[in-house]
Amino acid sequence: MYHVAFGFIDGETTENWEWFMTQLHKAIGDLPVLAICTDACKGLEKAVKNVFPHAEHRECFRHLMQNFIKKFGVMFFRRCILQLEHIELKYFNISSNLLERLVIK
Repeated sequence: MYHVAFGFIDGETTENWEWFMTQLHKAIGDLPVLAICTDACKGLEKAVKNVFPHAEHRECFRHLMQNFIKKFGVMFFRRCILQLEHIELKYFNISSNLLERLVIK
């Protein structure tokens, strides 16, 4: 499992992301199963599809939460967390402390 990969580029363009993904592909090769978690950058999404067409591409949880707050506001987010705090799901317990620590304030 590769937890982190990084590179230095002069801008977040599709061309630069394709270069980065190509370098990553050279480093890790063709894997039968690959999941790539990123932010929602459109150029990065295109690069992942071009270089790793069979990879599972997902938006990271922190970015999902930040985008939710940006769209609906922090007060709505907190109300949702307070409601979730009292719901015990079949397989997961969600606590407001865990989710709030994942969101950069």
